Amino acid sequence: MSANPNLSQSLSTHSSYNKFEKLFREHFFFVNATTKVVNKLEEISYYQGSYIVEKYLDEFQTLIAKASYTNSCIIVVKFCYGL
Repeated sequence: MSANPNLSQSLSTHSSYNKFEKLFREHFFFVNATTKVVNKLEEISYYQGSYIVEKYLDEFQTLIAKASYTNSCIIVVKFCYGL
């Protein structure tokens, strides 16, 4: 019995798609948690909104620590910008 050529082609395409998806994710999705945090801090949409100041401050301090920001001027600007 010979192999089904349609099945072989389908498996080959599936394998190629999996390789494509893996490469796509590696290049266009967040690489790690630090990158996600930095991106969140850099977005225009990150602001206090309806949070009470204490909650905003807690979340902000957590994000700053995870992003490894150490420049106090940048930290103050980002905090004030989000208020």
